[in-house]
Amino acid sequence: FWRRTFVRTVFSLLEAMNSIVKEKALQAACSGDKTAINTTRIELLGDYTYRIEKNGKLEQQEHRFPFVNYTAFVLRSLCEESYVEPSFFSDNGWNEFQKAVQVRHRLTHPKKDADLDISDKELETVREAMRWYHNALHHAFSNSTFWAPGEQVQPGALPVWGPGTQSDNSGVAEGPPSVN
Repeated sequence: FWRRTFVRTVFSLLEAMNSIVKEKALQAACSGDKTAINTTRIELLGDYTYRIEKNGKLEQQEHRFPFVNYTAFVLRSLCEESYVEPSFFSDNGWNEFQKAVQVRHRLTHPKKDADLDISDKELETVREAMRWYHNALHHAFSNSTFWAPGEQVQPGALPVWGPGTQSDNSGVAEGPPSVN
């Protein structure tokens, strides 16, 4: 039960963070220092898409993208629009992130009882995915000349999780609680 709860909670947090990253990427894409504006990127960072109906009116539809694809898109957009190279996709953590999403999908849409079990290795994969995302965010906000000091992700603002670590009571969580 606790392992499933942990995985669901991690992905709820990642979805919320994607929403914040999307807003920051949109802010960066529309910033005044641009010599060219990528309207396609701005459209895809928006919440809606539009379809022209037979009567010529526009119908608004909510964007729906696969989670992995959209996570990569918002992180890449944030980097590129704030002049940072999105080099973190070559890290093994990106592979672990994709594996963790598969664990989440299996838990969300189980086909058999065994699909609800989470192994120690899968739990570590989810932790590594969170660690990768955290590091990617720090990297994406690393251009201090682009972001005003209050807009940068400050060290310690996000939890830093390592294998089996716990809070050191400094106010910065170093790891999730044990989920056995």
